[in-house]
Amino acid sequence: MRKWIVLFCIFCAGIAFSRESVKFGVKLSSGLYGFDWHDYLDRYDGLNETHSGWGSSYEPGLALNVPITSKRFSFSSELNVNFRDFRASEETLSEILLDIPLLFQLKPSSVKPFYLAIGVLFEIPLRSRLEYENDKQETINIDVKKEFDTSSLDFGIIPLSIGFMMNAGIKLDHKWIIGLSDDGAYYGRWDFGITYYFIK
Repeated sequence: MRKWIVLFCIFCAGIAFSRESVKFGVKLSSGLYGFDWHDYLDRYDGLNETHSGWGSSYEPGLALNVPITSKRFSFSSELNVNFRDFRASEETLSEILLDIPLLFQLKPSSVKPFYLAIGVLFEIPLRSRLEYENDKQETINIDVKKEFDTSSLDFGIIPLSIGFMMNAGIKLDHKWIIGLSDDGAYYGRWDFGITYYFIK
């Protein structure tokens, strides 16, 4: 709890002492996933042995950008509602979760709109349902959050994000994300998004 308080205080201080305008906006993203569920699916009886597959998502949300020291260095965060589906052979996992990426952005040039960023991603699962066929060809539907002790907070690393700030407060960006989970699942994720900032 103390870590969250410290991070919140640092974030508020960054806004208070920022010499540039704080930007608020709306965002829409779409993601592609490649993943391996490993032990995550082993708890379910009758699943296919192939636990790797692909997934997709769409993510409406809110965006925030806080300049830190100059126009070249800033802090960026988002609050997105992630609707995603994972598919592995005959299994489908449908989830709704909150995505909270925290990024530090660097513009190599104060003139050109191109930037690079690194950071972390926090995921808060809201709903998770697994559907598959057992050995008797029966369709099984499981409420994962209700029936199993799954993680309430997952973590991801964003080793690279690139973007372009266009005129009229429009930003295009791409994130490469490595997702980790206490349940034994991990994935590679490629996110593509567009953001509109109300304050330029």
